[in-house]
Order: sequence, then C-alpha cells, then structure tokens
Amino acid sequence: MSTQEEKEMDDFIRKMVVDTGLEKPSPDLKSSIMKGLKKKYSGVVYRSLISKKGWGLMFISLAAYIAFAFYNPFGVESIGVDLFPWDLSGLFGQSSTVTLSAIGIFGFMMVIQVLLLKRMLDQDFKK
Repeated sequence: MSTQEEKEMDDFIRKMVVDTGLEKPSPDLKSSIMKGLKKKYSGVVYRSLISKKGWGLMFISLAAYIAFAFYNPFGVESIGVDLFPWDLSGLFGQSSTVTLSAIGIFGFMMVIQVLLLKRMLDQDFKK
C-alpha cells in the first residue's frame, strides 16, 4: 500500500470508530457473570478430614489415658502385658519409654492420616 492509501484507510477507520462509538456493557453485566459463576461452582463443599465425632473420640481417649496414667484408679503397678516387646534402645540411643511411646503414637497417627487423606482424595476424583 502506498502512503496515500494508508492515510485514507486510517482516516476511514478513525471515522468509523468515532461514528460507531465504543461498546458499553449492560449495567447488570457483573451480576449476571457472578450468577453464572455461582451456578457453576455451587457444588463445591468443603468438609473436614476428621469429623466432630472423631475429634470427640480422640479427646475422650486421650483424657482417659491421662487419667489412668496420673490417678491409676486400680492401683496397678504394671499391666502385665508387654505392649512394646522390642528393644529399640540401640536404634535411638538412650531414650526413655515415654520418648519411644511418643514416637510410636506419632507414627501410628501419621499412618491413619495418610489412609484417611488417600480415601478422601480417591472419593473426590471419582466424582
């Protein structure tokens, strides 16, 4: 194109833009978009991993364990059952029974959480 043709084309485009004006959205555009989004995403429901019953059961179990440990209502010196028969003192060095119990409980709770998370994620992907 020559410069004259480009100038004529430019003038024509400018005139058309001025004549037609810019499009203005309707006043309720924002509300209609938000309604559409609400319809699309209204099915998302967040739920906790551990239910209120689960938290209650854990709290009651912990309270019972603490009560038994401190008050020892039966006057029992030893239960008579070796709940942890393995000697792991070489693995952890000089560790107390409380430390080993805490590590065991922590590991057990981690396994439970992993299993629950896996089940929850599997259910979400099936939907």
